[in-house]
Amino acid sequence: MDRISQLPDDQFSHILSFLPTENAMATTIFSRRWRHSWTLLDTIDLDEFNFMALPSLTFVKAVAKELSCLTPHLH
Repeated sequence: MDRISQLPDDQFSHILSFLPTENAMATTIFSRRWRHSWTLLDTIDLDEFNFMALPSLTFVKAVAKELSCLTPHLH
């Protein structure tokens, strides 16, 4: 097992907090432990530049989809 995976959740989420949200979410492919790692983040930073070409309703749906991924892990 790698050293990062051995860190407690609070330290691991602190490291992830330095990444843009999209990159933190991309870490989910690295390991089973990391599958929901981005849900440990205190903030979600969605860069509107990535959504500028989308109609506003599509943006709302995209944000709702991302937030719905959090819901099972917040309880």
